[in-house]
Amino acid sequence: MRKWLNAGLLLGVVLVLSGSASAKSPQKSPSFYGEARTTGTVGNQSRSIVTKMWFISNTMYRADQVEGPNTMIRIENGTNVWLLDPKTHEAHHISLPANIYDHIRGQSNVFGNELVGLKSAGVKKIGVEVVDKVQCVHYQSTVQGLTVNLWTIPSQRNRTLKVVSDGKAGPQQIPIHLVTVYQNWKWNIHEPATYFKPPAGYKVVEMALPMMPGPPAKK
Repeated sequence: MRKWLNAGLLLGVVLVLSGSASAKSPQKSPSFYGEARTTGTVGNQSRSIVTKMWFISNTMYRADQVEGPNTMIRIENGTNVWLLDPKTHEAHHISLPANIYDHIRGQSNVFGNELVGLKSAGVKKIGVEVVDKVQCVHYQSTVQGLTVNLWTIPSQRNRTLKVVSDGKAGPQQIPIHLVTVYQNWKWNIHEPATYFKPPAGYKVVEMALPMMPGPPAKK
């Protein structure tokens, strides 16, 4: 089993993509398709990742991520979460507990909408700038030791055009420099229900969710 095929990482993927880890104020988002291209370095390793996202709601989406020869497909459909490996035709599955599912459902999606996720960390407006011939608003924030510069497009639902993350992260203070550019947005998409389930012929491997704290209780 590959290192990234574990229940903890799979759950983390769900939380990050849905924005549950950072976006506390729900914002209703229309269904969409979008692409993110991330390049840079993590430690001494170069990274080049393309992510394609089909988003219907916080609890129904699909993200195909390609890095070199490897493809990873992540699907959430209700309380079901799958991580698919097209090479082995395996679909690793976990069932979300009710408290985590309800927490995700009430949060804002942050794929290409990072400004929502950064608000809880504190964000500063730098000004209006032109990036790649597009008029954008430049914001800056600090998140877990990383300086994050963000450029959004007011004329496109304040969607993100570009994110640059620099700094050192984690207990080992690993140097990080990553640039993500979003493109090819399509709104109000309609995909068949079968697109949000493992394809026929995949072997489903059940995974136990590790013991971990749930979302904080409401006061």
